[in-house]
Amino acid sequence: MKKGLMILASLWFFLLIMNLTVFAQGEKVELEPIVITATRTQIPIKNAPDSITIITEEEIKNQQADTVFEVLRNVPGTSVVQSGSLGSTTSVFLRGGESDHTLVLIDGMEVNSTTTGGFDFADLTSDNIERIEILRGAQSTLYGSKAIGGVINIITKKGEGKPRFKFSTKSGTHETFREGTDVLGSWEKGNYSFSFSRTDSDGQFTNDDYENSSFVGKLGIDITESINWDLSLRYIDSEFGVQDNGFLDSPDVNRTNERKSYLINSLLSQTIFDWWEQSLRLGIFDDEFKDTDPPEPGSSGNTPHTKVDSRVWSLDWQHNFYTKKIFGLSNVVTIGTQLKKLEGENETVNDPWSGNFFFDKSFNEKAVYFQNQFNFKDMLFINAGARIDDVSTFGTETSPKVSGAFLIKKTGTKLKASYGEGFKSPTINELFFPNFGNPDLKPEKSKGYDAGIEQELFKGRMYAGATYFKNNFDNLITAADPDGDGIFTATNIKEAETEGVEMFLTLNPGFGLSLNATYTHQDTKDKTNNTELVRRPNDTVGLNINYNYKQRFNINLNVTDIGDRLDTSNQTNAGYTKIDLSGSLVIFKDRPRFRLKNLEVFARAENLLGEDYEEAKNFPAPGVFVLGGIKVTFH
Repeated sequence: MKKGLMILASLWFFLLIMNLTVFAQGEKVELEPIVITATRTQIPIKNAPDSITIITEEEIKNQQADTVFEVLRNVPGTSVVQSGSLGSTTSVFLRGGESDHTLVLIDGMEVNSTTTGGFDFADLTSDNIERIEILRGAQSTLYGSKAIGGVINIITKKGEGKPRFKFSTKSGTHETFREGTDVLGSWEKGNYSFSFSRTDSDGQFTNDDYENSSFVGKLGIDITESINWDLSLRYIDSEFGVQDNGFLDSPDVNRTNERKSYLINSLLSQTIFDWWEQSLRLGIFDDEFKDTDPPEPGSSGNTPHTKVDSRVWSLDWQHNFYTKKIFGLSNVVTIGTQLKKLEGENETVNDPWSGNFFFDKSFNEKAVYFQNQFNFKDMLFINAGARIDDVSTFGTETSPKVSGAFLIKKTGTKLKASYGEGFKSPTINELFFPNFGNPDLKPEKSKGYDAGIEQELFKGRMYAGATYFKNNFDNLITAADPDGDGIFTATNIKEAETEGVEMFLTLNPGFGLSLNATYTHQDTKDKTNNTELVRRPNDTVGLNINYNYKQRFNINLNVTDIGDRLDTSNQTNAGYTKIDLSGSLVIFKDRPRFRLKNLEVFARAENLLGEDYEEAKNFPAPGVFVLGGIKVTFH
């Protein structure tokens, strides 16, 4: 680790000198992306002290990615694990934390499961997404429980301009078909964007088929000049064949998982004065999951069936106060309160291990949060805040955080650091699941800090960064048998730590060419048994190269290299390299006679070299997977 940091520092010094001398002349490339998740307010990303990555709509399109998790693979500090084929359970780990240490938001509304604590990305399509913001490090100060490792916020596209209608269809390997329709636009007092997609695939193994119908919508209305209302909607209906190849010697031929989920998210925003704005968010996310496993053909017996319903109700009232600059100093004060009710229901019949059982439980979370953003002459940025949560199952938890950044404008250098504490409430399963749950559980806790440097080079055509991070986790919940009677219950006995370095390089030399490279090294340790944490690779490398010719032709190469990592049952899972290639070509463009904006053909090849690998041990990943199709846009 120390040798690597010395090499990095030497390279940084060399690039800095080059930036100040050889490339001192020339036109600067101006890029000012805005982020919301870091502070709950809109700020330029260069002002954010936290480690945050933005994935844009254009980047998603360039990769021809149909799912969100595919574009998360090369984000620094991020590990994605898909347990098999299309539709199988997919988890995301940030900075070595557990998958349920990542808070997932859709337009600011929590969508984590109340029963497991995590979020399954398997069915989340990339339809109608404007951008994805990935915020790494403890974020409980603004977001409360589950934001120990970080926050992923998926932001729905806002319609603008004249009405547009898009239709796309594609087909490919394993009898896979996907169709999609988009309608979006705006009028004087509002905007709209709606999309619908359908995916069908036979899969590459026995009982490996998948179906997904998804609807995404967003409606915005300007009620007055100072009051705006936004409504976000999302609905998913999916079915997946579960072959159990990770647990059985032979595949299960008729077991299925079904999921139906919906999100209703309302946001009312008001600018009261130039210096005072408020917003009121009210939302519900409901996720119904069914697991059915009939007897194998030719055999008889009962059919095990499990139905799990997870539901989150959320109310969030936030106020932002803006001060005028005095001697170069300005600040933004954010004060808010949040109320959440988390409900979970489980109905299980004929389970071979647990028999029949039913429970319907819930608990409440109430919180107040405060943050002050200091800005001194657009050079020094300090954010400090705290949050107090009152959880009905265990009591009160306080989460402080402080972060800072210093910009050296002459050299284009940004120095940053942060310290934060986080917690995760015990889930409904951990509290109440029959013969396992423990109502006396305490929250899981974390303390984490990071420090890094980011450098703009060659008049904005190159941007690079490196961040060191370390996290300590206490009171982690695991199954234990303290009495030695063979009955395992949820217990706060586990401790862990993670430490590593994240690096990124973005290069835009012009001529339609762009390059993004990332590298993450992390060391993880389960301090309870002195082993590594499972499914967290020590080394991850990502590379994306994109070439666009006059908005008519685009080709994209994406490479993800994952190192060896420990998996369940103390097995070592070998590393792998996944190469994806995608491209598109606009055949017709701007044909007013037919109201045609463009007609485009496209194709994507995943795992181009046909590498044989497993992201989760004993669950083979798909081989070469190719899809191609056509998209038509009218206006």
